[in-house]
Amino acid sequence: MTERPIVPLRELSPGQRVGQFEIIRLLNRGGQAHIYLARVPLDGAASLATLEETLRRRMRAAAWQSFVADQRICVLKVPFVDFADHLTDEYEYLRRASDPPPALVRLYAPPIDRARPSREIPGPPAARFADVNGALHQLPYLPLEYSAGGSLKDVLRSGQPLPPGAAVAIARQVGYALSYLHGVLNIVHHDVSPSNIVFRTPLDPTEAREPDCVLIDLAVAYHPARPTQRFRFGKEKYLPPESNTVAGSRLDYRVDTYSLGVVLLEMLLGALPPTTDAVRQNRPRYLPVAPLLPRSSPELCGIIDAMLQPDPARRPDMATAVEWLGGVAEARQPALLAQPGATPEVVNPGTNRVLLIGAAIMASLAALVACGLLALLLIGSTPPDPPATAVVVPRGTVVQPTSTLAPAR
Repeated sequence: MTERPIVPLRELSPGQRVGQFEIIRLLNRGGQAHIYLARVPLDGAASLATLEETLRRRMRAAAWQSFVADQRICVLKVPFVDFADHLTDEYEYLRRASDPPPALVRLYAPPIDRARPSREIPGPPAARFADVNGALHQLPYLPLEYSAGGSLKDVLRSGQPLPPGAAVAIARQVGYALSYLHGVLNIVHHDVSPSNIVFRTPLDPTEAREPDCVLIDLAVAYHPARPTQRFRFGKEKYLPPESNTVAGSRLDYRVDTYSLGVVLLEMLLGALPPTTDAVRQNRPRYLPVAPLLPRSSPELCGIIDAMLQPDPARRPDMATAVEWLGGVAEARQPALLAQPGATPEVVNPGTNRVLLIGAAIMASLAALVACGLLALLLIGSTPPDPPATAVVVPRGTVVQPTSTLAPAR
């Protein structure tokens, strides 16, 4: 059966009004929604051109966040018609988030609604939007707090590894947010990837600072009590092997454990690692971690191996993974990160990249030389155990979800 094509919306222009919001500019054209920078205009507010110029000048100033708050600047997420119910679900998840961790995206409370807690507001605001064919649709839209620092995907475009301390710090911040989603809201994010990890404030090209991350986009999150997952969403490179065989409505929280493990490995390597061709056989998707990260501690390599286990029952839950990451040597290194193009503080940028390429070449040669023998040996075998370290989950252990951890500040 041929799928009906998704009809996107017409883009809104600067100055257009959506409810009490005024569009400043388009931030992103997504596959399910348009993302806009917007404001709630004040009496006598500066023109949009003046506001944009002031934003650029203040971008790295210490008082930047207070300026954004004073100018009532936020993000508006406007879904395409086919994904309106996903946005309604996302609003409901965030509305129920009482005292969320700092690294989780938050609803923006416009001044008109600040007298009431967001959990008392019955549903997302709605307005009429035109699609590219000119048809009008009454659609919900989502006001969100603005994080102006760009995404982790932007940082990784340089192809350079992140300093280990910064990579572990980012993984722990995101892990706290995921632990909250799993343990408090009982939902699976389903789309943990560098494009959905953003920085609250811009990185500085001249001064490395501790990253302040925010996990965004709950549009394809899954709640067991509300099975609205009709399609297989998420980015293929970050999904676990079971996503090929298990229906979306039955994938559990350990999907996020796997995805965060891939993101952490990518941060430490500067690129996604080479994959094996045995995903559908439920065998390890990535090469063993230790040969790819010879400068990393055995404990960190063991944790990543555990997070990437092809059998979800052998992966740690998110709270446990965050706790383990807090105990590795890299967690005690400077968690400093600068804008790409600056000199990294605690990393040799070329080493892991060369080793990554070398590992892929060696793996390919070995497969060509011994493919017949390996095929015989692997018939009926089970996935290898992760490296033996003090923190790796033993074979057969099923780790149950624990209560959320309070973010370390």
